[in-house]
Formats: sequence, structure tokens, C-alpha cells
Amino acid sequence: MGWQISPPSGMELCASSEIGKWSVHQEESSKRKETEETESQSSTRVKTIFLGPNKIPFSAIFDAKNDLNFLTQEIALKAELNISPYKSTSTDSSLKPIGQIENLEFTFESEEKTYLDFLVFETFNQIIIEERSSILSSSKESIPAVTHKI
Repeated sequence: MGWQISPPSGMELCASSEIGKWSVHQEESSKRKETEETESQSSTRVKTIFLGPNKIPFSAIFDAKNDLNFLTQEIALKAELNISPYKSTSTDSSLKPIGQIENLEFTFESEEKTYLDFLVFETFNQIIIEERSSILSSSKESIPAVTHKI
């Protein structure tokens, strides 16, 4: 069933519009159902966070306490983040930061907002973006970070 460019009467155009609206609502409903199913699995949940002034969505993994523990370089690419040169402060990390992202606004689905600072590291074939407070509180042996291969 295709769309008519010039329907013979306004009623048919209206009917076509209603069908279009209905199909959109159906898609939203199925997405909502998938999200609910995903959230009910184990203690790790996938949530959508909206980044920056353009509210660009991406999926991130949260643990049971809702702490952010998963970031990739794709965030920086999608949100076109301003990665500024790193201002040296003492970190016990073996990796030296190449940049930082300050006061990045996260708006959660619940409309709750928070601002986080991130450090950007580079290894031979990886870019690592890590939330600053988790670096400062982590032990020397392991800095929890998810990496993105270049």
C-alpha cells in the first residue's frame, strides 16, 4: 500500500495520515517494551543518556547503583566534545592524559542532570575516556575503563 501524491479527497489523505501516526506509535511501543525487558535483566542495565546541548543519545552500561562505568570514544565523536589539553595534576596512573573534558552535562531519562569531568588517554592503538573521580579513587593496579580501538 503506497502513499498517494494527490488523493481525490481530503478524507483519504486524513486516513493515510492516521495510519502513519499509528505505525509510529506502534514502533515507540515496541521500543519501550524492549527497554523494559533489557532493564529487568540481572543487576547490569543498559540505559540511554543524552549528551550535550543537542541531547545526543547513546547507550551506556550502569551497575546496580546506577554508577556510570562505560564510556567509549564514540561519545566524543557523536557529541563533538571539546577535548582540551590536560592541565597537569597528580595522578598515580601509568598512563599520562592527553586531554580532558570538563563539566559534561548528562541528562538521564528521569530528567536528572549531573556534570562529570573526564580524562582522555591514548595508548598504541586505543583511546580511553575515563571519568576523573573513578581514576582518583581507583587503585594503581587497574584503572577501570572501556576502550575503543582506532
